[in-house]
Amino acid sequence: MSVLKAFIAEVNVRNVRKTMTIYISTALTTIGIVRLFTDVYGLPAWLFPMAVTLLTCGLASAFVFAWYHGSPGSQRVRAKEGILHALIFVVAVGVSLAVARSPRSPLPARVGKSIAVLPFKNMSASPQDDYFTDGIMEDILTQLSKIGELRVIARSSVMKYRGQETLDVHAIGEELGVAALLEGSVRREDKRVRIRGVLINTADGEQLWSEQYDRELRDVFAIQTDVAQRIAAALKTQLSPEETERIEKRPTGSLEAYGFFLRGRDYYNRYTKEDNERAIAMFKQAISLDPHYALAYAGLADAYSQRVQRFDFPQTWADSSLALSHRAIELDPDIAEPYKALGLAYAQRGAYTKAMAEYQKALRINPNFASVAYNIAFTYSAWGRYDDAMPLYVKAIQLTPGRATYYVGLGEAYLGAASDSLAEQYFRRALQLDPEQPDAYANLIQLRFLNGRYEEAFALADSAVARIPDAVYLLAMAAEARLFAQEYGAAEPHFERWRALVGEQGAPFTQLGFLALRRGNTARGNALLEKAISLASQQLKEWGKESGPAYDLCRAYVATGNRQRAVNALHEVLARGLAWWRWIENDPVLASLRQMPEAASLLAAMRTRVEHLRARAAVSPEHPRLEVSP
Repeated sequence: MSVLKAFIAEVNVRNVRKTMTIYISTALTTIGIVRLFTDVYGLPAWLFPMAVTLLTCGLASAFVFAWYHGSPGSQRVRAKEGILHALIFVVAVGVSLAVARSPRSPLPARVGKSIAVLPFKNMSASPQDDYFTDGIMEDILTQLSKIGELRVIARSSVMKYRGQETLDVHAIGEELGVAALLEGSVRREDKRVRIRGVLINTADGEQLWSEQYDRELRDVFAIQTDVAQRIAAALKTQLSPEETERIEKRPTGSLEAYGFFLRGRDYYNRYTKEDNERAIAMFKQAISLDPHYALAYAGLADAYSQRVQRFDFPQTWADSSLALSHRAIELDPDIAEPYKALGLAYAQRGAYTKAMAEYQKALRINPNFASVAYNIAFTYSAWGRYDDAMPLYVKAIQLTPGRATYYVGLGEAYLGAASDSLAEQYFRRALQLDPEQPDAYANLIQLRFLNGRYEEAFALADSAVARIPDAVYLLAMAAEARLFAQEYGAAEPHFERWRALVGEQGAPFTQLGFLALRRGNTARGNALLEKAISLASQQLKEWGKESGPAYDLCRAYVATGNRQRAVNALHEVLARGLAWWRWIENDPVLASLRQMPEAASLLAAMRTRVEHLRARAAVSPEHPRLEVSP
């Protein structure tokens, strides 16, 4: 004790406390500044942890300095002090480099009340019962998803574990970012079903709950409800009365209709044109057996929308999807699937405001609906509301680890908020997950030409288009890279290829018209720009808050020399959000517009909004960030 008292007394004499207080205060302020500048101005992601590491190591150096120089007259540097500072410096640099180089997990830390439902094993005699086993697993997952306190990993992220005989629960927990796994098996014999479930703690492999149900097939819905409630209890989750009611509701009174619904959903999830046809037939059979089966109507609506979205069927299929979605909502307004289907149908018709309202209803009912969270985030991004999009993209990724598309969306939000280093990390993470992801390449090209790095953009565009030749967005960014670099002769073949790929309704008439005028072909240029203005004006009326048609209109009016109408179109672009602000600043087509006083005033106001956006998009509890491997 005497030694400790002597040490404390010496600390007081040497003013160590005062020095350390000043150092800690300064260090915390510096950390805050580094965090702000890293997030707002897109500085490298490793800069912040390195700064924290250096400043933490600096505590020891500050203590040594105070010990040797805190007393009056103690100013001469002694050899021992120099050696200590040198050692601290070496340790600080070594630790900082290790921190900067260390791989970062693509997921946040495991959340306590979180679960992944792994594919159940089919223990029936017939392999043809796989659809039934998968359906039971997915329905249990859906029941759990209705519980607001739980984070439930989406089906698409767990199906890769199907058929694996031995599973490392700890490794899966780390990969998916969950605290618990549900394993199970299903055996169906005649009119009986045996379902076994085991809930496992991913931290230590301990069983948290297990149960085997051996009942009549007609009890299958009661089994699913009981499993969901028991898991909620095991994970210490409180169910609200509304959640309990949703979990206990039977979707249909017809087991035969339920069987057709499960087959339909199984075919739907395969995402091929042939399986889409089969899914539609199955959903129709389910509806014929139970005309009040809301989930079957929602499944059929989704399958119709899938025809338009994936297989280029006419828009009339989206109209049919609208009618089916409304019917499903009439039958059961308390399930999420019809609202999601209705939102998708509205989006395909360009009615994004209506789509957003339906998506939000779906997410309120099912907080773990990953595709809906993504759709909302995507819509916010289309409106230039990147700060609102970011947390929803994060939510979608947390619910569906390994989905490359979701990382692309998050990267696009950070690209829009001018956090380019973070945007690039997310695009590259998407390519780690899916090396053939065309939108990731397209955005990496865009990031380069928006920053004037044209040669890099060209090289990446050429290699990516050679690898994925029929991706429209990728081809569009390859063409725009040449346009922004003002290499107009090289740009035109890319735009013509884009036109050939998409047809007249999605053709880049504005860009082709602008290029024709640059070549002196006035007649062709004016004809193309007239088409562009007609198409963009029509889309502007039909597409709600979508800003793309307004931007095309602005470009076309500038190209024709009608600058006042171009200014009016610029008003429309900016009234619809900040989705195009980086293009407005750099687009060579708009060069003359940026010189007009009225347009300059609009652009100044836009820059102010952009600064506010950057500040709001900085990391905060409301805007969590995922770390990714470099």
